[in-house]
Amino acid sequence: MSIEPRLPIDLERHIFMLAAAADPLSTYTLMQVAWRVKEWVEPVLYRSVIIDAPDCSSPPALLTISRHDVPQFLTSDGHHLEATQNLLLCPVRLSGIEIMNVLRACTNVQDLTITSEFFINGALDLLQPGQLRRFRGGVVDPVRVVPSPVAGAAPLPANPPVSIVLRREKLPVDRHSPLACPHTSRN
Repeated sequence: MSIEPRLPIDLERHIFMLAAAADPLSTYTLMQVAWRVKEWVEPVLYRSVIIDAPDCSSPPALLTISRHDVPQFLTSDGHHLEATQNLLLCPVRLSGIEIMNVLRACTNVQDLTITSEFFINGALDLLQPGQLRRFRGGVVDPVRVVPSPVAGAAPLPANPPVSIVLRREKLPVDRHSPLACPHTSRN
């Protein structure tokens, strides 16, 4: 009678996690091996998520990224939300409530990209201080900063030419985190 050799469960898990991380496209195939493997590797699918990008043309590097609309993303199992570390929001067709729900649900986001300007008072307050390593996007006035008038200074234009008016200390990034904020003119 022969006994099948078995790997220790920790080693087996480590092997499958390495395989999924090395080739995220294989994650769907790996998930079909066994239920335990599915539980181990499924979070790899949700490390990088694009929400509501209907007509994105995908370069090969983006094929490993999970794409969702907000209801699908928020109503599925839920445990994957904690796995999301890289989040790209395309808020053109999203309501303010949907954006707030996504930011509230993704508690471990470290890299946040917002592809267009949006104004939702308090949206970035949902993220914990120091949570983000990187922030890229066009957030318009998440905190309205009105400079106090200085004697003899020229008055500020009604529509300043900068699309972003925010104080760095209000962003949930530490002071060494890089910020990329687009500069656009308003006429």
